[in-house]
Amino acid sequence: MRFLIADDNRFSMELIKSVLEEYGECVCAEDGVIAVEEFKKSLKDGNPFDLICLDIRMPRMDGQEALCKIREIERKDGASIEHDTVVTMITALDDEMHITEAFLKGNATGYITKPITREKLIDEMTLYGLLC
Repeated sequence: MRFLIADDNRFSMELIKSVLEEYGECVCAEDGVIAVEEFKKSLKDGNPFDLICLDIRMPRMDGQEALCKIREIERKDGASIEHDTVVTMITALDDEMHITEAFLKGNATGYITKPITREKLIDEMTLYGLLC
């Protein structure tokens, strides 16, 4: 499996990576701009990500905007909503406005609030069929 982790907090990024790298390759991005570029590159190379973890608060481009751009790229590439990449927002923001925006505007697959734990990540991967 391949994972894209976008978080400007180095500690959070390394924690997520330490869990996910047991299951596959991890690519890290410190902002939404890099995350979108890595996503485009993965499609161009024919090696797409199985799971993308996006923090919401990041410099240059936040996770909500990055998610919308990723979904836009998928639509242009001909992917249907049923074949969207699994994207989980991982953030300290647990208010209704941010959660609603992630699911309704960006079509997020999941939403995990910090603090991040191994159990939360494993549960999320299992829920979306990435682990049996």
